[in-house]
Amino acid sequence: GFVVGIFHPRCSITCWNALGLLGGLDGRTIPFVAAWLSLLVVVSIVNTGLLWRDARRRREPFVSPGMKLALRAMVPGFVAGGLCTLIEGGPVLTAMLWVLCYGLSLLSASHFAPGSIQWLGRAFFAAGCGMLIASNPVLDRFPELNRFGMASPIMGLTFGVFHLVYGVCIFSCGRADKNPTP
Repeated sequence: GFVVGIFHPRCSITCWNALGLLGGLDGRTIPFVAAWLSLLVVVSIVNTGLLWRDARRRREPFVSPGMKLALRAMVPGFVAGGLCTLIEGGPVLTAMLWVLCYGLSLLSASHFAPGSIQWLGRAFFAAGCGMLIASNPVLDRFPELNRFGMASPIMGLTFGVFHLVYGVCIFSCGRADKNPTP
């Protein structure tokens, strides 16, 4: 019901337009951005709850000094990704730039985060660079790919599959590295 409803393109577009956040985007990109921003909000709420619960279990402050350092390091990449949303290039370019900027954000935090975050950041960075390099010849030859459904598979394969693989690796090898990288 509700969770599925908020990801319906019309609901997402209405909510984000009401907040004035999608006004400068073209018609192709708005449904894509609205749906993925809605998913980002839900995932962020769940992640915050899990981090809070883990901090309570460890009897540490929720916002630790290490978390502050990592977030400060990641913010420029997140801001750049947000600004890339406003570039007129269609949803495929937006997705590729989000992947690249997220990879840069993870790599920026690697000095304050478990070493496994470096690997995840490298995967996102490599995927973002690879897609940007390969996209020009492909999209020049098949321009309809930019309009019809390539952006969400890019997001699903990177943000979805990469995080699932990361989670499986962390849980199968034990918790993430206890010590941040030097």
